Formats: sequence, structure tokens, C-alpha cells
Amino acid sequence: MKRAINVAVVVGAVAFAACSEAGAPVSEVVVADSAGVRIVTNPMESEALPWVVGDAPLVSIGGAAASEEEQLFGVRGAARLSDGRIVVANGGTHELRFFSADGGFLSASGAEGEGPGEFVGIWIMYRLPGDTLLVYDQRSSYLRTIDRERTAEVQFSSVVGFYADGSQLGQNFVNTGGELPSGLQRFMTDLYHFGTDGTLLAQLGPYMLDETYFVPLEGGGLSFWDPVFGRQSYRLAAGDRFLYADNETFDIQLRESDGSLRMVIRRAGLAPAVEAHHIEGEKERRVEEQTDENALRELERILAEIPIPDRFPAHGDIVHDARGLLWVEVYRLPGDETQRWEVFGPDGVLMGQVTFPEVLDTVYEIGEDYVLGLARDELDVESVRIYGLMRGEG
Repeated sequence: MKRAINVAVVVGAVAFAACSEAGAPVSEVVVADSAGVRIVTNPMESEALPWVVGDAPLVSIGGAAASEEEQLFGVRGAARLSDGRIVVANGGTHELRFFSADGGFLSASGAEGEGPGEFVGIWIMYRLPGDTLLVYDQRSSYLRTIDRERTAEVQFSSVVGFYADGSQLGQNFVNTGGELPSGLQRFMTDLYHFGTDGTLLAQLGPYMLDETYFVPLEGGGLSFWDPVFGRQSYRLAAGDRFLYADNETFDIQLRESDGSLRMVIRRAGLAPAVEAHHIEGEKERRVEEQTDENALRELERILAEIPIPDRFPAHGDIVHDARGLLWVEVYRLPGDETQRWEVFGPDGVLMGQVTFPEVLDTVYEIGEDYVLGLARDELDVESVRIYGLMRGEG
């Protein structure tokens, strides 16, 4: 018999040789304590962990050759349930689609709309213990809704993540200071911790958002563009803690759910320098992807004026795995088709590096013995894939 699934919609120390930033040699992990905050500085280089991610996917759902029931578009999340089934939040059809352990289609739940059993815009899906699924939707009444508390200070919030107990990490509007933005900008937003019933538990303070390039339009309005090698911030609920990182530098903050800082994970050294061939290669890639002539002319103009940083971002995405380890994606330089992740223990110490067999657009889960993520082919067709993970000693 298939297990029932509850669906709730939420509305609205290893040492390696390296150099420090100041240039002083760093050959081992440096741990310091400052006012109760553990600060861990890891060396720049990392060796390979004796862990293996399988060369071929164990399960692949979607792709260009998939049947209509298995075709995916606008995937907003995926999870592996305790009995091996796989659920995919398919935003393009406003559905949760359920598949067998080997990837065969089983059923779909949901539709577009604002009535019972319907979604408006799936944004995040999260699996709780017991196979309860939390879905953040723009507005819906699928099974039950949880309205987040409003106060004089918190008039608006959206959900950006879920803690292990189902409570919510939320954020406010972007604060532009009341001015129409222009050029390369980074803005702040306030973050909040809401309980499982939507009660405001803590105001976590203002945090930086991603870098964006804004261009005012004649007659009013704005166009906005992804910067070349732009800086990004990462705000995620990791178990019972809140994680914040800004890849301008390698500085990952682990905070309690009330916002109090407990640990900072750092890396010595600097990110690689951006060279002329990197810039030209990235611009050529963006131009090749644009087919509309008017949009192409605008893109070329923007690329000619947009500021380029001297160095690449310090890292890519961050994932919190089933063992409580942090996987930090090594930033891929232009032309690099290998995806590498560095793994940090609960103590903040770098354990080593793991290489994936293909570049996954998003990694949704890293379990005890699997990696689940979203892949895209050269035509941008989506597929959800599961790879086996064998964790060796280390």
C-alpha cells in the first residue's frame, strides 16, 4: 500500500597548504572564539574526498523524450519520500507530480486557480519528516493555509525557506531607499522567523541581496540585468539554524533561528582573477543565446557599459545535507563543465571536495546515499535526476 502524503500550502581537522588574504601562509585550519562565536578559517586548497557520485543517474524524470505525463517545465522543487517515491513541484502546470522509485509516473495533484486543490504560483516545496510536504504558493487554498502574522513593523513577507520543524524563514520587500535604482546595485531586505502557525517569532535584521544592474527607461520604468560575474547572497534555513552568505568573500554565517551568530566559516586566500578572455567568453555566450534583434542590440549596449569585477565570486550555491554537512559549490569559471562541491563538517572544518558527473542547475537534496537535482539540456529542457552517492571514509 502507498503511504499517505500530507500536503500543506503556505500562502502568501584536515589541513592543506594555502595563503591568507594578507598573503601569510596558512597550512592548517585556524579556529578562534570571539564573544562566543566560533570562527573557522580553512586553507584555500582542498583534496578530493573518497566519496563517489555515480557516473549515470539512477533515476531520470523528464527530458526531451519524456511522455506527456513525465514532461517537466518550471520545476520549483523535488524530494524523495521515505518509501522511495519522488515528488516534483512542476510550476509550469501548477501541480505536484508523484513518480515511483524508478521514475514512472503515478499521479498528479493540483491545477491552476485559486480554489480548493489549485495553485497560483508554486515557489518552494519542502519535505518534513513523515513525508509532509510544505508548499509556498503565491495564493492558494489547496489543503490548508497558514497566514503569516503582520505587525506594525512587518506589513509584508514572503517565504524563502523552511526549517526542519516546518517553521518559515521569510523576507520583506527590497528596500531601495525610496529612489529609482540605476546602475549596478545591491539592496537590503529584512528577514524574519515565523512559527509553524505563522506567528512572528523573531526579526532577524537586514541582509544583503543579489547584485543587479538597473537601466532606467525613457518614459519611466526600469529594465534589469544579471551582472557579469555578479555577487549573490544565500539565505537558507538549515535544519534548526539560519545560514547567510555573501559570495563577495568566502564568509558563511551560521546563526540560531533567532538571528544570533554562532559560527563563521571562512576560507583563506582570494578568488581567481577575472581576465580579458573570461569577459569576452561570457559576453559571447550571452549574445549567442539572444535571438531577438532588438533585444540583442540592447544586450550589446548593456554589456559594453556594465562594470566587471576584478575577481570572480568566492563560491556558488550552498546545500545542507542529511547529515548536517554544508556543501558549498566551487564557483565555475567560464568554459568549466565540471561541477565541484566542497564539504564542511558541523564544526566548520573543510572535509574535502566531491565532483559531480554533470552540472546540475539546482541541487534539491543530498541524502545519505543519493543526490537529487535539476538538469537542463542544450535546449533548456528540464529533467529531475537522482545519482547514487557512496560516502567513503573521510
